[in-house]
Amino acid sequence: MTGRGGDGRVPEGTARAEQPIIDAGIDPQEMAAALAKEREEGTMDPMQAVRSRSLFRDYMIPNLERVGLVTDRVRPQYLEAGFLEAA
Repeated sequence: MTGRGGDGRVPEGTARAEQPIIDAGIDPQEMAAALAKEREEGTMDPMQAVRSRSLFRDYMIPNLERVGLVTDRVRPQYLEAGFLEAA
């Protein structure tokens, strides 16, 4: 992940990606280990990624756009990931 300065670091004072997981009472290292094990054993539900992507694209992105949080800075990444369609 590239920080706002383009140097790969997250700017000081910015919440780390794992903070919401910690706030929910989940140990990020334990979660990562469990996901890695599922991936390794092939026990992950292959449709889960499709459902998650659809939820993000069909529900979250429109709401983020509605409140003005899909900015010019993040729009290219959402387009590249397939969450948005080019206008």
